[in-house]
Amino acid sequence: MRPLSLHVSALNDTEYSLFTSCLADLAAQDSPSNGDIHYEKLAVTPREVRAWLRGRYPDLPLHELDAVLQLFDPSPLQEPVLSGDQFFAILRLVLHIRNGAELDRNLVFAQVHPTLSKTRSQSPNKRPPPRPAPHRPRQPFSETTFDVPTSDTNPFHHLADRQPPPPPSALPERRPSPPAVRVHVRHASNPFLSRAKTIHTTTSPVVVLPAGDTTAFPERKPPLPPRKQPPVIPPRSAFLYPGNAPGLAATTHHAKPPPPPVAPKVPHLTTALMKTSLQASKAAQNAKKAEAERESARVLQVLKSSSTNSRSRSPAHDGGVIRRTASRTASISSSSEDRPPPPRTP
Repeated sequence: MRPLSLHVSALNDTEYSLFTSCLADLAAQDSPSNGDIHYEKLAVTPREVRAWLRGRYPDLPLHELDAVLQLFDPSPLQEPVLSGDQFFAILRLVLHIRNGAELDRNLVFAQVHPTLSKTRSQSPNKRPPPRPAPHRPRQPFSETTFDVPTSDTNPFHHLADRQPPPPPSALPERRPSPPAVRVHVRHASNPFLSRAKTIHTTTSPVVVLPAGDTTAFPERKPPLPPRKQPPVIPPRSAFLYPGNAPGLAATTHHAKPPPPPVAPKVPHLTTALMKTSLQASKAAQNAKKAEAERESARVLQVLKSSSTNSRSRSPAHDGGVIRRTASRTASISSSSEDRPPPPRTP
């Protein structure tokens, strides 16, 4: 976008005299300028321009002033300074806005014809000349007074309009009468009043006696506090045999904690599912019992059949088995008799 700047040659005579004087005032230059090139080389910061314009034109809205300065914001790569040509463009936009025009960046290229009298009269640095004070006739007073010339803007002007105090009279001064004593009505609901009554009724009045007179009221000493009873020492048998001491037995008897409270029984709620599961478990137990009984009957039957088979064998075979068993037992008994007895332990 095209940068906004205003060369000195683009100013009319009124703008040239006003803008150059404003730039010299802002830059605080005492020496005269060295030509138009000098104004182009001057540089001011946007903060200084904003503060100067706020003091120069206090009637200018602050948001419009900020909008004007936003048109001259430098890019991030440039230094935050404004040249003299940019300052001239800012002043031209400010004058257009003060004349009632809307903010437009194209107004920079339209000349404006400011009046120096209007601009200078609105400057806050210059005050209007004081008005002459109206002449007032002197009044004869007993004391000498002086009239000080004042203006309408003097805050102490209204103090002089007040009438002076009247001269002192020759009559004797009257002392002010003492104020009337107000009688305070005491209400029955006052808690402090009832408290004061109880204090006066319960306490005896204080009587002041002359010094040395003790006959009317003899001196009374305060009573002594009661003596403390000596501690009871238990017998030694109680310490040696704590079980025999009655006091200790009583304390141990009372030290037993009370039995814990019995928890209330919670009523059982049986549902249909619970009943079905109980019936199924009972049926399973009965089936298991029947199976065990059948197994035991089968074992008994096997034992009976084996015993009948053993009886049906030949007696010669049984006699040979008996003889071999008897010979084995006889040999075992003879070997046990031939062994020496074990030694005795001391």
